[in-house]
Amino acid sequence: MIEEKFLQKIVDFCREKFETGTIAKSYLAERSINKEYIDTFQIGFCPVGIEELLAKTDPVKLREIGFIRDASYCFFSNYIILPVRDQYGKLIAIAGRILPEHFTGQRKYFNTEYAKRRVLYGLNFAIPEIRRTGEVIVMEGHLDVVMNHQQKILNAVGTCGTAFTLEHMMLLSRYAETIYLLYDADKAGRKAVERVLKENYDGVTLKPIFLPKGEDPDSFLRKYGRTTYLDLIHETEHSYLKSRI
Repeated sequence: MIEEKFLQKIVDFCREKFETGTIAKSYLAERSINKEYIDTFQIGFCPVGIEELLAKTDPVKLREIGFIRDASYCFFSNYIILPVRDQYGKLIAIAGRILPEHFTGQRKYFNTEYAKRRVLYGLNFAIPEIRRTGEVIVMEGHLDVVMNHQQKILNAVGTCGTAFTLEHMMLLSRYAETIYLLYDADKAGRKAVERVLKENYDGVTLKPIFLPKGEDPDSFLRKYGRTTYLDLIHETEHSYLKSRI
């Protein structure tokens, strides 16, 4: 397993490049993510040139974890960098979301290797609020989670994709009695929710939340505000669910 100190060197490099650049800052400003939560989640940016990082770290290890292909090609160039931590706050992986202007239709999201089935993004920050409320809101994306926390919805976590697993449920059941599934309002998100609800999870209550078509938690929250967002989450009737499940 890769050392946390080694991963932190990557994070520190990308944090520095974020602070000294403008392109990534502009993108997060467009998404209304403020500096406090950029710092809290240690969000960074990986440029095309990573010579400084290669000089400070071991290129062999960078290749082994899937950060670079070789000294001339970095998989994370032009990506917003989002450090992934386990429930204890230990840094275990690097995830990235490519800037829109560099997206070519492939690899919008990318990450170094880690056990996605057993890790939920933001859980280390969310545990106190999950314990207080007995509720957790599970969503897909890293930046969805960051925006929720910025809006003081502190029990939000992310699967970093649409796969909610038995391991995720078992992990969350240590802290919560109710799990809200708030996936994107697209075909993949709805199918993921349907798939989860076909499983038998003892000890917790699963409640699907369906956003209006074309919305995700981040866009809905910014468009309609915190109160409307929380009202939607705590509704008990879901006509889509009744019609499909």
